[in-house]
Amino acid sequence: MLTNALQDETMQSKLEKLAASGYEERHLFLSVRPHAFSFAVYNNLAFGGPLPDESPRLPAGLDQLWLVTRWKDGGVIRAIANREWRRDYPFD
Repeated sequence: MLTNALQDETMQSKLEKLAASGYEERHLFLSVRPHAFSFAVYNNLAFGGPLPDESPRLPAGLDQLWLVTRWKDGGVIRAIANREWRRDYPFD
């Protein structure tokens, strides 16, 4: 699901801009809306449900993907390329 979303034309444009930035670390921040994923996936993201066990496969050149919902309970989800999914609570 996430892989498909990152392949869309708008996301590809954002990834190209990041690649052209020249920065060593490349992070993409996305605000996740309820209709972006299935109910179950959005519910897990927004309200602190389980994260995937497998390492995230991000597009080449993207080091971290940050997913933020409008709900404090879910924290901020980070996909760290080829390492892990992490949930942080920067608003506490």
